[in-house]
Amino acid sequence: MEMFLIPSPFLQWARDSRTAEFLFSNIKGTVSYDILEILSYVGTVPFFTKAVIHIYSPSSAYYHYRYRKHTRRFYHMENNDTINLLKECDSGTKMAVASIDEVLEKTKASDMRKLLRKSRDHHEQLGNEIHELLLRHHSEEKEPGLMAKGMSWFKTNIKMSMDDSDASIAELMTDGCDMGIKTLYQRLSQYPAADQTAKGLCRKLISIEEEFRSALHSYL
Repeated sequence: MEMFLIPSPFLQWARDSRTAEFLFSNIKGTVSYDILEILSYVGTVPFFTKAVIHIYSPSSAYYHYRYRKHTRRFYHMENNDTINLLKECDSGTKMAVASIDEVLEKTKASDMRKLLRKSRDHHEQLGNEIHELLLRHHSEEKEPGLMAKGMSWFKTNIKMSMDDSDASIAELMTDGCDMGIKTLYQRLSQYPAADQTAKGLCRKLISIEEEFRSALHSYL
């Protein structure tokens, strides 16, 4: 909390006075306890005390100015973290859908193909929820980074050219899930002020990745 700078000679005189002790017993409850503690230690004179009490009183214009300023600052940080977390989740769902599409038609076992389609649908549905929230926040969607998409495409095609078995596809998908889960947990820590809706969607995406990874184990 901000306080005024008071000249040293005045402070020395004020410390020896009994005014603050008297005021502490009379104004308790009208100003915050940290202000009272300072006043009771420093001491003061009536006109200065009245000024401090007035300025930090909930009815003063300065009090409301400071309250609104800090409220706006917190809301701005919360809003930014919410949007950033939603964008990261949006990018994650799109990356997952693109990775599944890359190998879907190359999958031989029908039950594994069904598993891939199911996970793809889950990612798309969650992506649609995220898109709606981003629109409410007047924000745009986020596409996966070109570098990340390029590396994923390169790794998939190189591996499939050497081994196009379902086990190889399961391994590629498992690696993708591991990376996605790790990244999402990092983003949750990176944007702690995000609202509970955004955090809930992020955790839901993590759960989808974890379930997909577990289901792939039988094909490795």
